[in-house]
Amino acid sequence: MPEWFGYFSFVLKGMANTSLIVGAAIPLAMLASLVVGIGAGSKSALVRLIMVFYTEIFRGTSAVVQLVWCYYALPVIGIRLSPIATAIIVLGLNGGAYGSEIVRGALGAVPKDQIEAALALNYGKWQQLRHVVLPQALRYAIPPLGNLSIDILKASALASLVTVGDLTFYTQLLRNFTGSTLIPFLTAFVAYFAMASLIAVIFRKIEKGLPG
Repeated sequence: MPEWFGYFSFVLKGMANTSLIVGAAIPLAMLASLVVGIGAGSKSALVRLIMVFYTEIFRGTSAVVQLVWCYYALPVIGIRLSPIATAIIVLGLNGGAYGSEIVRGALGAVPKDQIEAALALNYGKWQQLRHVVLPQALRYAIPPLGNLSIDILKASALASLVTVGDLTFYTQLLRNFTGSTLIPFLTAFVAYFAMASLIAVIFRKIEKGLPG
């Protein structure tokens, strides 16, 4: 039995932590995408300014800097986050900044005559959004949001920078223990590919489940 096999539990533990981070960061990113994507079209100048500030901050700075800053700088002002919470929040909000553009574009792609029809039915703004605009916009948004979710999975490897024992962290640890590079990183390659494939399948099922 190869020496590295005895450390395989490290990889499984790393996969569990990566799954936890990604499983929480993706819903946060979807929520942020929706809120900011809708808010960007608000009639309120203050709301639009807040949305622009958020997206520019997270899109204009490195995810590495965001992680390190949140984990090491926030305690200076009394805000302390666990390594996993830091990774979830940063990756989720970072993904939401990019996803908001997807949502905004999807909302803009809804045919104007559909909105005019909703107005003719005397729908209010939120009724239009809930019953007419969002159901159609989701059909445009789901495929790119699925790709964004896979990007969040790949970005989760950065979590090891704030001491999270994720898949990448334990792969490096396994490499140090065994002195082998091929087997640990081949295992990580397969694990990331399997998780990305699962995310793709989930989003395809969501897309197929949307009303025509």
